[in-house]
Amino acid sequence: MEASVKYIGVGSLENQKIIASYSSEKSFKDSLKKEIDNILLTDHEGEWATRSPSAYGVWYIQADYHGLVYLSLVKSGYSDRFAAGLLSELRSIFITQGPEHLKNSPSESYTRIMADDLKQLYSKYNNTFAIDKVAAVNQKVLEVKVLATEGINQVMRNVESAEILVAKTNELESSANMFKNDAKRLERIMYCRKMKITCILALVVIGVLLYIIVPIIINASD
Repeated sequence: MEASVKYIGVGSLENQKIIASYSSEKSFKDSLKKEIDNILLTDHEGEWATRSPSAYGVWYIQADYHGLVYLSLVKSGYSDRFAAGLLSELRSIFITQGPEHLKNSPSESYTRIMADDLKQLYSKYNNTFAIDKVAAVNQKVLEVKVLATEGINQVMRNVESAEILVAKTNELESSANMFKNDAKRLERIMYCRKMKITCILALVVIGVLLYIIVPIIINASD
């Protein structure tokens, strides 16, 4: 069965050499030498990426601003998504080694040093079904995380709403107490005014009665 990923490698554009590479067969690596040399002769600068046809499949190429180039040769029809993921992981593995040191390293000097990492990456991206299963699990985990976050946010919003409601209730209660006190104070004032008016009226009535009765009594006594 034809391998999905046929070759992976890391090279220096400045020094036009491969620093590390992996393929299941050394003889196949040798047959790619001319194509790889042509890739390393590119005059692009800065970060760039491209996809190029090959007699053996399709090249996926990505370069960084350090002048390092990451290569993968895959069979025709291989998913762009998987190819991009492979190059991204390959870059992550090697960037920790120090870009300047890598650029100036001898040809294939990291092939043996990074052999286990390269082989693992090669095997991983040759089993795209497993990658999809892992991606599906990660997606489920992400969905659960999103739901959990939304749940927590909703609880926090409910707590905030409850706190606002309590504050409003306390405010209304305080206003009610104030209104009650004002009502009692007004009631006392009105009662006092009523008593004053009653007393004044009583005095007026007494005065009127005295005004009428006293003359009558005086006349009667005469």
